[in-house]
Amino acid sequence: PPPPPPPPPPPAVIDLSITKTDLRDPVVVGESIDYSIVVTNNGPNNATGVTVTDTLPTNLVAYVSGTFTAPGGNGTCSFATPIVTCQLGALGVGQTATITLVVTAQVAGTALNEALVVGNESEPNTANNRDNETTLIQGPFTPPSVCANLRLSRLTMTVGKKTRVVVTARNQRGRRMSG
Repeated sequence: PPPPPPPPPPPAVIDLSITKTDLRDPVVVGESIDYSIVVTNNGPNNATGVTVTDTLPTNLVAYVSGTFTAPGGNGTCSFATPIVTCQLGALGVGQTATITLVVTAQVAGTALNEALVVGNESEPNTANNRDNETTLIQGPFTPPSVCANLRLSRLTMTVGKKTRVVVTARNQRGRRMSG
């Protein structure tokens, strides 16, 4: 009788990890927020069909662009409110891909942004497959009240000698301004 066929190879196992950071925090309404997302294949096998999804807080930000650098460089990023999807393709053991997402801050608040990575192969450890980043979006700067006049008690000072300076600020109605 012929020998039995060899057993099938064990299924491929991967361990993808993701790290997400904002490159500036805080930002002001109207400014851009650049997110950097780094995906790594920690092995022990090559990963295929690597996909990153990033759920944007569209009540606070507006999508501008998504680009990436990856081995082979043959993936794409697309946006369908509120999710950015980047198809990275294959990542060999130890390889990384970096995605840069650019959004514009629209409303003051705290923007919570989450990214998730998956691949085609079995992955027993999914604890490192998602990462959150919180960015503080501040409202536009409002300057303090305007002074109508400013009066100083001393008109000259001497270098190296202590001098007391008293400043009185008055508003446009001539009233002293506190603080």
